[in-house]
Amino acid sequence: MMSNLVPVDNDVTHIPCPQCGGEGRVEYERPVVDYERGGYLEGYYDECDECGGFGEVELDPDRDCVVDEYGNLYWKDEPRF
Repeated sequence: MMSNLVPVDNDVTHIPCPQCGGEGRVEYERPVVDYERGGYLEGYYDECDECGGFGEVELDPDRDCVVDEYGNLYWKDEPRF
């Protein structure tokens, strides 16, 4: 099973943010009160909550990797960078 997994390079410490895709900004929605029409959701862009606008997050082995019996790290999903 481990033979089809992609190993994580030793020098990788950060990965592109999974929430914003490395952009640092994401679209959020906020409610707007409109007493005549019932209100609506307004889209707006703001700094990403996950990465704080940096576009990268620290590699988390529990979230991003599979560890084999020797302690080697492999990507859970195919890396997208």
